[in-house]
Amino acid sequence: MPTKSQSRSYRLPNLRIIYLRLLLAVTLSVGCGAFAINAGAIEAKSSGERFIRVLRSESGKPLALQTAIVTYRGVETSKVSVDLVVAVHIGEESYFQELNRAFEEYDSLLYELVARTEDVALALQNQEPNPLSSVQRGLTDALGLRFQLDMIDYRKRNFVHADLSPEEFGESMKKRGESATSMLVRFFAAALEQQKKSDPRESLAALSALLEKDPKQKSLKLKRIMAAQTEDMEGLIKSINGDDGSTLITGRNVRALEVLRKRIKQGDKRLAIYYGAAHMDDIEQRLESEFKMKLNRTRWIDAWNLRESSVSDEGVVK
Repeated sequence: MPTKSQSRSYRLPNLRIIYLRLLLAVTLSVGCGAFAINAGAIEAKSSGERFIRVLRSESGKPLALQTAIVTYRGVETSKVSVDLVVAVHIGEESYFQELNRAFEEYDSLLYELVARTEDVALALQNQEPNPLSSVQRGLTDALGLRFQLDMIDYRKRNFVHADLSPEEFGESMKKRGESATSMLVRFFAAALEQQKKSDPRESLAALSALLEKDPKQKSLKLKRIMAAQTEDMEGLIKSINGDDGSTLITGRNVRALEVLRKRIKQGDKRLAIYYGAAHMDDIEQRLESEFKMKLNRTRWIDAWNLRESSVSDEGVVK
């Protein structure tokens, strides 16, 4: 038993915050009406802001959770370009509407979905409930947002499946010595480690959000809490992926770039990879080293509206 003095310093893990972090990692990064594309190209200031960030006012108020569309062009020729389009699996309706318009510009849009290529249409059509999709849909309702699979039309001619099949996924995990249990433990351990460094006020904010009776205020508070966690997402993802990579991220990235290389050889010039934020650091490195491509520009899109109705966009820190 701890002594009285030890009890004062001992801090039980906040399971609410850990749970929110796990949901965020899966929903925003791994996957399966305030919208704006800021005018002009915006250079990312740090690796933590490369692909997903929280836009804040000068006073520090959160205004939007934003995702990036990052364009890369070949060093030897600019005729081929690849956009990394960060996927947020739940978002504002206007967010998905704008993405659908943007997707029409590509010769090929490579997307993630662990399924056999020949079974993709059936898998998207059936969308049978599973533990992950049930959690994501529950979270979608709680936050007052829309679900990706309900908003994106994957049947369009330029959509190209670029992911592992369930059999390939399982075989890759076997080769790496991974299991569903080991991945869950890695997720939980990473979230627990981050929680140790978190501000105790997060617990009060989470409790306040869960007890809020006004539905609009409840969804806004929950969105702000979860959006704030993205600022620590880089460390969480690195912990999950490990030093040697993982099937969940690295293995699937390798397959996506195999498909990318094939589409370029077939003559496509304007391509995009539509994957979760957790995948993008590794994909970026591979584009630079294997495809000899360089960053051209970054655009930011509002995925979640975090504004109070009385907050204007004046004094926005970009």
